[in-house]
Order: sequence, then structure tokens, then C-alpha cells
Amino acid sequence: MALNQNSTYRVVLIKPSHYDDDGYVLQWLKTHMPANSLLCVRGIVEEAIGGKILGPGVDIIIEHYDEYSSVIPVEKIIQSTTKSPGGIVMLVGVQSSEFPRSIDLARPFREAGIPVIIGGFHVSGCVAMAPDWAPGLEAARNLDVSIFAGELEGHAGTILKDAFEGRLKPLYNVLGAPPELETAPLPHISLSAIRRTCHSVVALDLGRGCPFQCSFCAIINVQGRKSRCRSVGKVTDYIRRCATLGGFNYLISDDNFARNAKWEAFLDAFISLREKEGIKIEFFIQVDTQAARIPRFVEKAKRAGCTRVFIGMESVREDNLKDASKGQNKVEDLKEMVLAWKRAGILSYATFIIGFPHDTVKRVEEDIRFIKQNLAIDILYFFILVPLPGSEDHRLLVESGASLETDLNRYDSEHTTLDHPNMTRHELLKLYRRAWEMFYAPEHAETLFKRAEASGMQAWDIFTSFHGFFSLVKYEKIHPLQSGLLRRKHRKNRRPGLPIEPWWNFYPRRTWETITIQAKTAALGWRLWRIMKKAKREVEESGYSDAAIKDGRAETKAE
Repeated sequence: MALNQNSTYRVVLIKPSHYDDDGYVLQWLKTHMPANSLLCVRGIVEEAIGGKILGPGVDIIIEHYDEYSSVIPVEKIIQSTTKSPGGIVMLVGVQSSEFPRSIDLARPFREAGIPVIIGGFHVSGCVAMAPDWAPGLEAARNLDVSIFAGELEGHAGTILKDAFEGRLKPLYNVLGAPPELETAPLPHISLSAIRRTCHSVVALDLGRGCPFQCSFCAIINVQGRKSRCRSVGKVTDYIRRCATLGGFNYLISDDNFARNAKWEAFLDAFISLREKEGIKIEFFIQVDTQAARIPRFVEKAKRAGCTRVFIGMESVREDNLKDASKGQNKVEDLKEMVLAWKRAGILSYATFIIGFPHDTVKRVEEDIRFIKQNLAIDILYFFILVPLPGSEDHRLLVESGASLETDLNRYDSEHTTLDHPNMTRHELLKLYRRAWEMFYAPEHAETLFKRAEASGMQAWDIFTSFHGFFSLVKYEKIHPLQSGLLRRKHRKNRRPGLPIEPWWNFYPRRTWETITIQAKTAALGWRLWRIMKKAKREVEESGYSDAAIKDGRAETKAE
């Protein structure tokens, strides 16, 4: 390829969003969750281009975009990337529900002759569990979009060289060679990306791999079940660099930090940073229900700066847990496991999945009442059971010939994707919405505030999550895990095949919609604020206790 002196090759990294029920791209002014995969890939690419891998006359420029918090300037990217020597668009961290949007983003780039490659859990899971082209992947093949299955560390240079030389392969499958993380590059530190999160959050994975084999999980079939960990020293230096930018909250994105082989070394390092160097660290971790049984784990997590813990509870029924191959969860231990976190002053978030084969409307409602009465969980996330491509559940359903939803955009845990033996799809969706209403009822908000104050915690911490999560579900109709601050809708940014509304209809409607949602959100906040003040006053005057925060096992149990 003939090059001008100082030619620039562009590497454009995009974390795609997905479409809402009206076909608009889901976007926010700021997001709650940062795009960890996007900045991980940028860090890997930065390391790969350090040695002029495309030749001495080629400079490489990297751009990155998180579509959940920014509009992708497609035309601008095309104009800059089609100039010699060109560039590549990499769609990264793509989940199943984001795959249709990824294809729609890829289409104009491919029409302009720009090479495109897609990576992430959807394509990796499909290749891991179904080596042939699996759900949706034929759409990529039809556009000559390449697929990358596995973890990118050690392979970015190959991808860039192949794209530069015009010989990008249809499929790169490196699933059989998971990288060692000790020497792997850490995520790129992006101040602009941090500022696009609601609480200046930095996402950081300290390890990969989970020893358990939950049948609904696709992660274990991509990252494996063996713990692979980053260097404690490199992570410590990384946090010091972040601190120079003002100090941030951290989302430790390990699927199960409690099973990270170096969990104690990491926590000891964080404790040292906090207590000896005065660096403020606060973080959120994901763990299994039995994590609280690990000696010193909860105590050290608290000292290290853990303020929130996300617990994979999933169900309070033994038959559901057995069906999901989640035998590590013991229903009889749940109360004490949750209380261990509350005694440490750490806010607990737990997951509850609706749609297991044994579920009925009555059973699920009983389960939620049981949780409210007996488990001191502060915040509960509800999900509809979805057979994610790449999971064992999906593989078995496909092999059995089950009727599965064909639109991958709906594989987001808040839509139904298959028939249920005891409910229609409509009934299941209605039950999912009913579950949020039951747990986030005003009377339970008062209970949660009282439990917090009686346990030495701050009711305000629960207030912010309780109000934010429920208002998003109730008024925006969006799951909190894919939410943010102030929804953005762009008139022309709509799913192909749906009409573009005329401006004189779209903008007045959208303005009124925004005002109405914000007014309802504010009214809910004011109501919860009064409940919180009343709860705090009553606890100060008379104290408080209930079955969930007393020692001992739950007084009643869902049968």
C-alpha cells in the first residue's frame, strides 16, 4: 500500500446500545454503569500499537464511543476513516440484546468499505456453544463483518495488521487460549468516560473465571471456570493514577470477586492505600451467596472500601436452584449470609429471577413476601429468565426444538423470550412488573429505612437506589442495569424499518414525555423522602427490630 508520510490509520471502538420498545436507541445524559469492556479493549489496543506495528510511516489514532451515553457520529467516522490508509471499526463488549444494533451500526461502515469486527459475550458465547454460525451471526456474515470470539489480550496486533492489509478473516476464535492476566494491560483511564457516569465510576476487572456452572450463565463458557487474576501491584498503581484525577468510585466487574484467587491480596492492597497512603477508595463487588462464609472476607472488604455488594441469590426455592445448577446457594443460609453484610454496614443488592419452570404467579408472590419479611436485602433486582446464547440453557432449548424469540433485541432480561409451562408470555411479563411493585411498595420502603437506621447504616443510601431504580422501572420502563440519568432520544436514531417521526410531532411529544416523567419521578422522591424522615424519627424514639435483622434462621420459609 502506497502511503503518504505520517499517514494516519484510525481504530474506532464502539460499545453499542440497544433499542427500546419503540425502536429508539437507548441513551442517557449519564449512565449508571461504565462500559468496562470498551476501556479494556482500548487499553489492549494501546499496548499493541506501541511498536509501530503497521510500519514506521503509519500513525494509529484510537477513538472510543459508548453509545449508552453518546451519539455515534457515523458520517464523521466514515469521512475520516475512508481516507488512506483507512481504519477499522471494532464493536466491543456486545451482549445478545445489543447485537441487532451492532449490525445496524456496522452496515453503513461496510457500505463505505470500512472493515468491521464484532466481539463480546454474544458472539463468543455462540461460538463456544455452537461452532456453526449461531443466533444472528448470519447477519454479520452477510455483511462481511468479522467475528472475534474470546478475550482480546495478545491478539489486537493481529487484528489490526490483517485489517490494514485487507485480509481480515471472517472468524477469529481464541476461546481455547484464555490469556494470563498478570501481564495484561489494564483498562484505559478516560476522564471523559468517567464523567459520563452518574457517580464518577471506574470499572475494573481484577480477575476472570468462576468455578460454578449456573446453567443460565454465558460468562463461564467464554471466560472459563478457572480463576485468572491481574497483578496486585499493577492494579495498585492504576488506582494511584486514578486518584490523581480526583479519586473515584470503582465497579469491580469480576463476575464473582469472592472466587478470585487473589481476593485477599487485593483487599489488603486497598486497605494499605486507604489507611497508609490516604487514598480514598470505595467500590462495588459481585459475589455469590456463600461469600460471607469465607473467613475475613466481609471484614476486609469493609476496611478496603466496599460500600455495596451485588449478591447472586436468584431464587429462594430449592427446586429452582437445582434446575439452574446453582447448588452453591443454600436457602437456609440466606438470612445469615445477608445479615453478615448488613452488620458490616455494606449495602446489599440481590438478584431474583422470574420464570423458572416451577414458577407460578402464586409462588413468585409468596417468594417476594418471604424475602421482604425474612431477608434484610436492601435492594432487589428482578429479571425474567432468558436463555442467553452461549449458556447451557440456550443450547439445550435449541437442541430440544423449543420455540425461542428470534429478535435478539429482546434478550435483555426484561422481556419474555420463550413459552413458560405455567404462564402465558403476557402473564409472565405482568408478573415481572408486579414483582417490582411488591418489593418497592411504600410500606416496604419504610421497613428498609428503619432496618438501615437500626443497623447503624444510613437510610439515605437506600433512598437513592430505591428511588432511582423504581422510578426507572415504573416511568421509563427500563431495567436499572441499563439505565442512567435523563433519557435521550434522537429522532432519526431509530431501528431500521420503523418510520422516522416528523419533527413537528416528535419534539412536542418528547418534551411533554420528559416533563411528565421528571414530574412523576420528583413526586415519588418527595413521598419517599417523607417516609424516610418518619422512619428515622421513629427509630430514634423507639428503636426497631424485625424478623429479618434478628439473629437466627428465617421464621418462615417459602415452601
